[in-house]
Amino acid sequence: MKKIAIMTAGGDCSGLNAAIKTVVCSAKNKGIDVVGILDGYKGFVEGYYTDLEKEDVLGIETMGGTILGSSNKECPFYYLVDKEKKIYKDLTEQGIDGLKELGVEGLVVIGGDGSLDSARVVNERGMPTVGIPKTIDNDMIASNPTIGFDTAIRNNVENIERLKSTASSHERIMVVEIMGRTSGYLAL
Repeated sequence: MKKIAIMTAGGDCSGLNAAIKTVVCSAKNKGIDVVGILDGYKGFVEGYYTDLEKEDVLGIETMGGTILGSSNKECPFYYLVDKEKKIYKDLTEQGIDGLKELGVEGLVVIGGDGSLDSARVVNERGMPTVGIPKTIDNDMIASNPTIGFDTAIRNNVENIERLKSTASSHERIMVVEIMGRTSGYLAL
Protein backbone atom coordinates (compact mmCIF):
# COMPACT_ATOMS: atom_id res chain seq x y z
CA MET A 1 0.00 0.00 0.00
CA LYS A 2 1.36 3.40 -0.97
CA LYS A 3 -1.40 5.75 0.20
CA ILE A 4 -4.13 5.61 2.84
CA ALA A 5 -6.80 8.01 4.05
CA ILE A 6 -7.91 8.67 7.62
CA MET A 7 -11.00 10.31 9.05
CA THR A 8 -12.79 10.90 12.34
CA ALA A 9 -16.56 10.59 12.41
CA GLY A 10 -19.30 10.85 15.00
CA GLY A 11 -19.24 12.58 18.36
CA ASP A 12 -16.29 13.94 20.27
CA CYS A 13 -14.15 12.09 22.79
CA SER A 14 -10.62 12.27 24.11
CA GLY A 15 -7.89 10.53 22.17
CA LEU A 16 -8.95 11.32 18.61
CA ASN A 17 -5.85 13.37 17.83
CA ALA A 18 -3.60 10.81 19.50
CA ALA A 19 -5.07 8.13 17.23
CA ILE A 20 -4.60 10.35 14.16
CA LYS A 21 -0.98 11.01 15.12
CA THR A 22 -0.29 7.31 15.66
CA VAL A 23 -1.71 6.34 12.26
CA VAL A 24 0.10 9.13 10.41
CA CYS A 25 3.48 8.53 12.06
CA SER A 26 3.23 4.73 11.65
CA ALA A 27 2.29 5.06 7.99
CA LYS A 28 5.02 7.61 7.28
CA ASN A 29 7.61 5.34 8.96
CA LYS A 30 6.64 2.67 6.41
CA GLY A 31 6.77 5.09 3.46
CA ILE A 32 2.99 5.35 3.12
CA ASP A 33 1.38 8.69 2.23
CA VAL A 34 -1.64 9.80 4.27
CA VAL A 35 -4.65 11.84 3.19
CA GLY A 36 -6.84 13.34 5.91
CA ILE A 37 -10.56 13.43 5.16
CA LEU A 38 -12.05 16.60 6.64
CA ASP A 39 -15.40 16.68 8.45
CA GLY A 40 -16.07 12.93 8.59
CA TYR A 41 -18.44 11.37 6.10
CA LYS A 42 -19.38 14.79 4.77
CA GLY A 43 -15.79 15.20 3.58
CA PHE A 44 -15.74 11.61 2.35
CA VAL A 45 -18.77 12.19 0.10
CA GLU A 46 -18.01 15.79 -0.93
CA GLY A 47 -14.24 15.40 -1.38
CA TYR A 48 -12.71 17.50 1.41
CA TYR A 49 -9.12 16.30 1.80
CA THR A 50 -5.75 17.40 3.10
CA ASP A 51 -2.35 15.73 2.88
CA LEU A 52 -0.91 14.83 6.28
CA GLU A 53 2.77 14.83 7.14
CA LYS A 54 4.49 14.05 10.44
CA GLU A 55 4.95 17.79 11.00
CA ASP A 56 1.16 18.25 10.86
CA VAL A 57 0.57 15.90 13.77
CA LEU A 58 3.40 16.81 16.15
CA GLY A 59 1.96 17.77 19.54
CA ILE A 60 -1.68 17.23 18.60
CA GLU A 61 -2.19 14.43 21.13
CA THR A 62 -2.77 16.99 23.91
CA MET A 63 -5.34 18.99 21.94
CA GLY A 64 -9.06 18.40 22.37
CA GLY A 65 -11.35 17.50 19.50
CA THR A 66 -9.93 16.37 16.17
CA ILE A 67 -7.71 18.24 13.73
CA LEU A 68 -9.67 16.64 10.89
CA GLY A 69 -13.08 17.76 12.06
CA SER A 70 -16.06 15.44 12.23
CA SER A 71 -19.72 15.17 11.43
CA ASN A 72 -22.25 13.35 13.52
CA LYS A 73 -25.20 13.14 11.12
CA GLU A 74 -23.91 12.22 7.67
CA CYS A 75 -24.08 8.64 6.40
CA PRO A 76 -22.65 7.94 2.93
CA PHE A 77 -25.30 5.38 1.98
CA TYR A 78 -28.17 7.59 3.20
CA TYR A 79 -26.87 11.09 2.41
CA LEU A 80 -29.15 14.14 2.49
CA VAL A 81 -28.99 15.80 -0.94
CA ASP A 82 -32.09 18.04 -0.74
CA LYS A 83 -32.92 19.46 2.67
CA GLU A 84 -36.27 21.01 1.67
CA LYS A 85 -37.62 17.89 -0.01
CA LYS A 86 -35.81 15.55 2.41
CA ILE A 87 -34.25 13.52 -0.40
CA TYR A 88 -31.50 11.05 0.47
CA LYS A 89 -29.16 9.18 -1.89
CA ASP A 90 -26.53 6.50 -1.60
CA LEU A 91 -23.27 8.37 -2.32
CA THR A 92 -20.88 5.71 -1.05
CA GLU A 93 -19.48 5.07 -4.54
CA GLN A 94 -18.89 8.81 -5.03
CA GLY A 95 -16.79 8.88 -1.85
CA ILE A 96 -14.83 5.78 -2.80
CA ASP A 97 -14.24 7.09 -6.35
CA GLY A 98 -12.92 10.38 -4.93
CA LEU A 99 -10.38 8.53 -2.80
CA LYS A 100 -9.35 6.24 -5.66
CA GLU A 101 -8.74 9.27 -7.88
CA LEU A 102 -6.18 10.38 -5.27
CA GLY A 103 -4.53 6.95 -5.34
CA VAL A 104 -5.86 5.96 -1.89
CA GLU A 105 -5.77 2.19 -1.39
CA GLY A 106 -7.16 1.93 2.14
CA LEU A 107 -9.18 3.89 4.68
CA VAL A 108 -8.91 4.24 8.46
CA VAL A 109 -12.09 5.39 10.22
CA ILE A 110 -11.97 6.48 13.86
CA GLY A 111 -15.56 6.33 15.07
CA GLY A 112 -18.30 4.85 17.19
CA ASP A 113 -20.97 2.32 16.31
CA GLY A 114 -22.75 4.35 13.61
CA SER A 115 -19.52 5.55 12.01
CA LEU A 116 -18.03 2.07 11.96
CA ASP A 117 -21.24 0.65 10.50
CA SER A 118 -20.78 3.10 7.61
CA ALA A 119 -17.12 2.03 7.43
CA ARG A 120 -18.31 -1.58 7.06
CA VAL A 121 -20.41 -0.54 4.03
CA VAL A 122 -17.46 1.34 2.49
CA ASN A 123 -15.32 -1.78 2.97
CA GLU A 124 -17.98 -4.03 1.43
CA ARG A 125 -18.21 -1.69 -1.57
CA GLY A 126 -14.53 -2.07 -2.39
CA MET A 127 -12.41 0.31 -0.30
CA PRO A 128 -10.39 -1.72 2.25
CA THR A 129 -11.27 -0.13 5.59
CA VAL A 130 -10.00 -0.43 9.15
CA GLY A 131 -12.04 0.86 12.05
CA ILE A 132 -10.63 2.30 15.28
CA PRO A 133 -13.41 2.20 17.92
CA LYS A 134 -13.92 5.36 19.93
CA THR A 135 -16.73 6.27 22.26
CA ILE A 136 -17.02 7.41 25.84
CA ASP A 137 -19.86 4.89 26.16
CA ASN A 138 -17.47 1.89 25.91
CA ASP A 139 -20.21 -0.01 24.08
CA MET A 140 -18.26 -1.38 21.12
CA ILE A 141 -17.97 -5.14 20.73
CA ALA A 142 -14.42 -6.59 20.82
CA SER A 143 -12.83 -3.38 22.10
CA ASN A 144 -12.41 -2.85 25.80
CA PRO A 145 -11.89 -0.07 26.61
CA THR A 146 -12.65 2.18 23.68
CA ILE A 147 -10.75 5.40 22.99
CA GLY A 148 -12.31 8.12 25.15
CA PHE A 149 -13.80 5.93 27.88
CA ASP A 150 -10.94 6.20 30.40
CA THR A 151 -10.80 10.01 30.19
CA ALA A 152 -14.58 10.24 30.59
CA ILE A 153 -14.38 8.07 33.73
CA ARG A 154 -11.55 10.14 35.23
CA ASN A 155 -13.35 13.42 34.51
CA ASN A 156 -16.61 12.12 36.01
CA VAL A 157 -14.92 10.89 39.19
CA GLU A 158 -13.03 14.18 39.60
CA ASN A 159 -16.18 16.26 39.17
CA ILE A 160 -18.26 14.07 41.48
CA GLU A 161 -15.60 14.42 44.18
CA ARG A 162 -15.90 18.19 43.90
CA LEU A 163 -19.69 18.02 44.10
CA LYS A 164 -19.54 15.79 47.20
CA SER A 165 -17.68 18.42 49.20
CA THR A 166 -20.07 21.15 48.03
CA ALA A 167 -23.13 19.04 48.83
CA SER A 168 -21.75 18.23 52.27
CA SER A 169 -20.86 21.81 53.16
CA HIS A 170 -24.31 23.04 52.12
CA GLU A 171 -26.14 20.02 53.54
CA ARG A 172 -27.75 19.27 50.21
CA ILE A 173 -28.42 16.29 48.02
CA MET A 174 -27.20 16.62 44.45
CA VAL A 175 -28.18 14.49 41.49
CA VAL A 176 -25.57 13.84 38.83
CA GLU A 177 -26.53 12.63 35.37
CA ILE A 178 -23.82 10.75 33.53
CA MET A 179 -23.73 10.18 29.76
CA GLY A 180 -23.42 6.71 28.35
CA ARG A 181 -26.30 6.23 25.97
CA THR A 182 -27.75 2.77 26.49
CA SER A 183 -24.76 0.97 27.98
CA GLY A 184 -24.44 2.58 31.43
CA TYR A 185 -20.71 1.83 31.79
CA LEU A 186 -19.87 5.40 32.82
CA ALA A 187 -22.57 5.45 35.51
CA LEU A 188 -21.55 2.01 36.76
